[in-house]
Amino acid sequence: MKNWSLNHARHLLMRAGFCGRREELDQVYRDGMIGSVDKLLSGSTQKIPRPEWPDVPANGARLSDEERQAQRRRNRQRQQELVNDWVQRMITASTPADMLQHRMIMFWHGHFTTSIQKVKNPIPVYNQLKLFHEQALGNYGHLLNSIVYDPAMLLYLDNTKNRRGKPNENLAREVMELFSLGPGNYSETDIKEGARALTGAGVGPTGYRFSKGQHDDGIKTILGSTGNHDGDAFVRIILQQPACAGFMIRKLWRYFAGTDGEPSVIRSITRDFRAANYDTKTALRSIFTHPQFYSESVIGAQVKSPVQLVVGTARTLQLQVSTPNFYRRMLALMGQVPYQPPNVKGWPDNRAWIDTSRLLTRYTFAEMIAQGGIPGDVNPRMMGGKTAISFDPMPIAGDVIDPDAAIAEICNVLLAIPPTDKEHRQLAIELGHEMKRPRHDDALRDAIGAVMRLPQFQLC
Repeated sequence: MKNWSLNHARHLLMRAGFCGRREELDQVYRDGMIGSVDKLLSGSTQKIPRPEWPDVPANGARLSDEERQAQRRRNRQRQQELVNDWVQRMITASTPADMLQHRMIMFWHGHFTTSIQKVKNPIPVYNQLKLFHEQALGNYGHLLNSIVYDPAMLLYLDNTKNRRGKPNENLAREVMELFSLGPGNYSETDIKEGARALTGAGVGPTGYRFSKGQHDDGIKTILGSTGNHDGDAFVRIILQQPACAGFMIRKLWRYFAGTDGEPSVIRSITRDFRAANYDTKTALRSIFTHPQFYSESVIGAQVKSPVQLVVGTARTLQLQVSTPNFYRRMLALMGQVPYQPPNVKGWPDNRAWIDTSRLLTRYTFAEMIAQGGIPGDVNPRMMGGKTAISFDPMPIAGDVIDPDAAIAEICNVLLAIPPTDKEHRQLAIELGHEMKRPRHDDALRDAIGAVMRLPQFQLC
């Protein structure tokens, strides 16, 4: 890309990852667009360790009331551990490639939505997270095929009740409407026939289980294709539809670019995606190297999701907190806890994240980080400063003494678009006064908190 700048490098890291530390921004700038995208797509080295959870009886019907209550408490605890561990892995992502891996895991989680509150058992939820990790940048067609047999999805969308003669249409409907084609590209008959193809796909004590006796092996017609279709055939027929690739590219573009995208841009990237047989890396490369992705209408125009805001802040500042529950609590107050989506459509995006209450929470989050403690009205369990928050401001502000230069350094790292001249002057004046205190690092923490309370900090 001609005229590659530090602003472009920051934009790429903010959208493909969770923002970047100073040294990462400098490296992406030096590598240029093509070199940086190559590194982003090189693959993550992070692993998802299997939780050390002891086995419990699979058949809840054989448990006493007391044992069932204990199992529910245990599952709630494991659900919290699952979310905390995932958030911590995002925060500790060591490279931009690791960040992109997690951004794509979060994309697939929002796309193939599953709620742990309905599934209840955290083990299939963990296995689904592992599936998204393994196929995050892989082949969309393969992932779509895997998801129709995924135990967490089968439980969430009631396919365990999908039987020959009494089909349940939930999974087939959402596969077509939300996962692959979009409204208007299938009929109610296609849904009914697709549900028949998915009969018998259920969940047993150890995971996926196919019940041959519950499968409808009759002739079905799905999207114009007639045959003895099963789940594999159902997915294969969907992938053959012209609407499928365009639906996915529009969703990926909106996720990373924050806009619906010009029709010509979507058509171009869709052609690449189809030609590559639904290879996700090909789609991402086309998005991250497209001139429109770096246009003025895209840079700094997307409201950060709660995960982007919390994880990006914690990772960039290298926050140290005394309990991981702090992050989960803040995500809950902002409206986005992983595996707790509001409905089957997943979470809203962009400006839907901002209302009066949630915006106040975002500003409070910045204030808590600057002050290093948790007020009791945020979480009574954390009141009295029991949950300490700390970070070293020097890697953000740089080794500078001049207040004006320090504010410029802070804004260059944290903001997608710069403050106004008036905002910059006011921040520098306040920092200048604060730097008369014995400890400059306290003054710089306050300055970073003040920058985080600017409206621009909510954007990426």
